[in-house]
Amino acid sequence: MAKKALRKEAPSRDDAFVDEIGIFTAAQNGDAKRVRQILKARPDLVNAQRWYQFPIHTAVREGHAEVVDLLRRHGAKG
Repeated sequence: MAKKALRKEAPSRDDAFVDEIGIFTAAQNGDAKRVRQILKARPDLVNAQRWYQFPIHTAVREGHAEVVDLLRRHGAKG
């Protein structure tokens, strides 16, 4: 009974994974609007780490200055 209640009320780890992958995808594509949306909902993802990379590394590598500036303003490391 308690397990069902906890499962129903607990936030999904799938959502966290989707947001984490989403910020990297948005940074790679130069989608500043999507990066902004994700950071508004989950500001901690500014320094999400995947494969020893941060979203700002992805934006720099792809040459997306607007996204780099946005991430820096939100406290990105790197």
